[in-house]
Amino acid sequence: MGDGWRATVRIEGALHKGKTRATQREASKDAKDLQKLRDEGQAEGINATLGDAIKHVMRLCELQRRRPATVAWYHKQFAILKAEFGEEQKLRLLTKPRVQEFVTKRLRDGAGPRTVRHDLQALRRLLYVSELSEAPLNVPLPNLEESAPDVFEWKDATKILERVRKVDEFEWAVLALFLYTGVRRAEAARMRIVDDENDIDWGRKLLHVKIGKRRPRTLPCPDQLMEVLSVFNDNSKRPKFEEGDEDGGGDGLFPGTTEARRTGYVRRVFERWAAKLKQPKLHPHTMRHTFGSELARKGVSVSTIATLMGHSLAAGGANAITHLYIQVHGPELRAAMQRLWE
Repeated sequence: MGDGWRATVRIEGALHKGKTRATQREASKDAKDLQKLRDEGQAEGINATLGDAIKHVMRLCELQRRRPATVAWYHKQFAILKAEFGEEQKLRLLTKPRVQEFVTKRLRDGAGPRTVRHDLQALRRLLYVSELSEAPLNVPLPNLEESAPDVFEWKDATKILERVRKVDEFEWAVLALFLYTGVRRAEAARMRIVDDENDIDWGRKLLHVKIGKRRPRTLPCPDQLMEVLSVFNDNSKRPKFEEGDEDGGGDGLFPGTTEARRTGYVRRVFERWAAKLKQPKLHPHTMRHTFGSELARKGVSVSTIATLMGHSLAAGGANAITHLYIQVHGPELRAAMQRLWE
């Protein structure tokens, strides 16, 4: 029992737990809901439509308390699948040639191999919850190595920022934050600027980055980065929304009352500028790759780069072992960050 009661039910071969409840009766109700969902999924699998399977997955996300970023990813991928196949598509009638046609169309429209793999990953999830064969997904794809690398030259990335700044200073700050810090999108969406929980230490020029349940890391902020952060703190430069609009407001760096809405705002900004500037690889993670690549090019050590980017290097190898014994301190981190502008 511990601090409360939790329902535990095995679904799709995995053990799933409900929320922690104050009473056993509440936990029992959660267990019945999970069992009902499992039984419905097994009963409807043979005749499941794409729309049915999507509802099933989203319900599972709710009961399994998936992270907002994961739920947003599913919404994005399922929207692509619905646009292509339609919600009434019977999943058992999905054929390999039809999936190959979808893949070919996506690649022709400019989606990269990695993006198409995400599409198929979402479709695989729908087939899995419907207990149907994944054979239609065994289609050839270009190798990831053959696609353009997800990184910009530093000078090209800064030129993109200059073009954006001429049009919208707040959106410039959004793109610049990812380039100048290498943070992940979910990490940036968690950053807050309220007085009692401000992740920006203006006095010491530090930015606190939360990494899920792990200990947050702290990034030193050169003057160029402080200029970017100051934009988020200037209400006159923030986007304007109607009062009560949940896409605006909130206490984060970005507009939005929830982490999911702030993540969505970032996605829309990057997608809009990727289309305007005809830069299909413009993405928060591309900026992260560019940040790390530029530090490496400037001769910054692997341990320092790993510390700044929140990598543990725990998967073995000489660099990982060295990282276990090396503690990178504040002055070294600040010097490394400053090298981006040297």
